[in-house]
Amino acid sequence: CVGENEYATLKASANKEYLDFVLDGYKKKGVTPVTKACKNYPKCFENINCPPPVIYCKGDVSLLKAENR
Repeated sequence: CVGENEYATLKASANKEYLDFVLDGYKKKGVTPVTKACKNYPKCFENINCPPPVIYCKGDVSLLKAENR
């Protein structure tokens, strides 16, 4: 889930063809980049020092929002 704003920023700062190539590669492999701006970014990461700006996920990214009980 690369948000529209993030995509626009990346697109403006990078070669569009290369960016599309990279994102298409992720998609073909079933990998979803989840950024801090995405709704599925885990809230628990907000409480750690230096959380990853991007998590590369395979499978159901909505599980990132699931709380352990």
